[in-house]
Order: sequence, then C-alpha cells, then structure tokens
Amino acid sequence: MKTGNAKFFKQTFSVFFLVLVFLVMTACSQGASESSAGEGETTDTTETTESTTPAASSGDSVELMISHFVSPQHGQHTKVFEPFAEEVAQLTEGRVTASIYPGAALGAPTAQYEMATTGIADITYAIQGYTPGKFPLSSVVELPFLAGTAEKATSILWDLYNEFPEIQEEYRENKVLWLFGIDNDQILTTDKEIKSVEDLKGLKISTPSPASNAVVEAWGAIPVFMPMNEVYEAMQRGIVDGRLGPYSAVANFNLDEVTGYITEGDFYTTNFAITMNQQSWDSLSAEDQEVINGLLDKYRGLAAQVYSDDAELGKQAAIDAGAVITELTDDQKVEFQTALEPIHEKWVEDMNKDGLPGTEVHEAAMKLSEQYE
Repeated sequence: MKTGNAKFFKQTFSVFFLVLVFLVMTACSQGASESSAGEGETTDTTETTESTTPAASSGDSVELMISHFVSPQHGQHTKVFEPFAEEVAQLTEGRVTASIYPGAALGAPTAQYEMATTGIADITYAIQGYTPGKFPLSSVVELPFLAGTAEKATSILWDLYNEFPEIQEEYRENKVLWLFGIDNDQILTTDKEIKSVEDLKGLKISTPSPASNAVVEAWGAIPVFMPMNEVYEAMQRGIVDGRLGPYSAVANFNLDEVTGYITEGDFYTTNFAITMNQQSWDSLSAEDQEVINGLLDKYRGLAAQVYSDDAELGKQAAIDAGAVITELTDDQKVEFQTALEPIHEKWVEDMNKDGLPGTEVHEAAMKLSEQYE
C-alpha cells in the first residue's frame, strides 16, 4: 500500500512540474510581447482607453434592440419597423441587424424616449407628449387646426427641426432617426353624441399630451392624461367618457368596440419621435451610419402614410361596429375653433416667457401650414 502511494505521488508530482514549467514559459513570453507593444504603441493605447464607444470597423457586426409599445399587428411594426430592420441588415450586408420588442416589452409607453437615452433599448418609438415639457417648441405642430393630415404634420415638424437649432436641442441626448405626426384627433365618446362645445361640458376625456389637455379644458371638459393602451379599458369601465384620438387608434386599439359616437373635426395631431441611443449610433462604422442615414427620409414618410392608411381602416371599423359619425357643419366647426383660438396665443406667450423663440417658431409653423395646404 505504501509502495503504491509513493509511485502515485511520484507520477503526480512529475505531471504537476511539467504543467508549472509550461505556465511559467507562457507568462514570460506574454510579458515580453506586451512590453514590446507598450514601447511602440503608447498613443494608440491611450486613445482606446479614452473612447467609451469606439466606432466599429466595417467588418464588425452589431445587433440593435428596437422598442415600441404597440402590438405586433400594428402597422408601425409590420410596415415600418420590420422593413426598416430588414433593409438595414441587407444594405449593411448583415453587419447591422435588429431585434424588435413590441407591446412595451422593454418599458412603458411613457418611458420610451428615456429608454433610448439610457440605453435600455437602442431605438425607441415615443409619443412626444408622453414626456411633458421635453419638447416644448416641437409641440407647436400639435396646436389646434395647424396640421390637417399626418403627411402635412410630418413635413411641418421636420422642416421646423431643420430650421431651428433650439428645436434640435430638444433631442440633444439621442440621435434623431425620424420625427412625424399622425392623422388628426377626433372626439370619441362612449354614449353621448357631441354636436356642440356645450355637449362636452363636464365630460371626462382622456388625452395623450399637455397640448390636448389644453384643448379639452378650452371646451369645458375634464382632461385625463392616459397612454393609448389604457384607453380601451377606461372607456369600457366608464372611468372616462371618451378620448380625443385619431381614427388610426380605433383600428389599432380596437376602440370601435367601446366607441358609440365620433365627432369629426380634425382637431390636432400628435408628434412622434424615433430616436437612437447616441453611443449606439457612435459605435457604428461610418459606412453603416451612411447606410442608415440614407433610409431615414423614406421611413419618415412611410410612418406618416401608414397612419393615414390606418385612419381609413379605423373609420370603417367604427361604422361597421355601429358608431354614429357626426360631421360638423361649418357653423359648428367655427364654434369649436373659436373656443381654441386662445391656445395659440398662450403657447407663444409661454414659450417666450421661458426664453424660447415662441413667436418665431409659431410664425414659421403657420407659414408652413399654408405652404403644405
């Protein structure tokens, strides 16, 4: 027994000694190599250390995370984000791919813009009004009766963004991919037909933004801020009496099932921002950045067009569900418009008071509104 143990110990020690010799020789070799590199590449090492997000070479592959809060059946998912991801992958020859996370899987609708800023997602789909106070000058496009269609709202917003550095500053944390507006809001109610401003007095109307709050208050109703994905249940349970919302929402959020009456007025639009985490953008190669930049005009226009198409589907869905559609007469429209006129004046006053170019931006927006008529 002792003889066997001694033999085993001897064999084990031999193996251990050989392994130890190998490790020592390897460490010495690496140390010499690193010492040599350190002498000749001091500047390069320093630059790499200072750069928190070194740009990728054209051969590197990157997978982006795209976050939004609508369903996988929503037109923005199937007709905008999926084709965008596919085209980016194709044109970059697979160097840049994307995974899409729908239905607020990565974060609440109200958190989307900040999620891009903090890097929870690389690209997000945000309603600007869900971040009150963040985009004050951009909200000029949401003023009543300024932009009658999604396409018009998108053109006005993008032109203003390019014209005013103060508007660009509102998105300073992120890389802007595309900004756009959607089809205009109508008055959706569960069980009361709205033909006059008086009909709205005292009703609880859910809204998506501070701009829409001002509209509801001007009509004598009570605004209830609420993300769109909460509206169905709120209307169904009577928490609110209705929604200032677009026909596209009727199609995409099944509001035809809880809407008894719709008053058409094309009252105002809602702004969206598709932005990218700046560090994620900076990590892409110049070649791949150029590819993505080349797609942005196309997808900005497509995003607006999809909402216009969905608006037609939403109106038909409401009609098929038995909703009563009220088209305001010219005299009735004047009543609604007159009640909202002070909102424009107050917007300009508030912006100027905050040291922002409210007068200049409003005047530019009104000219663009006429230009794109």
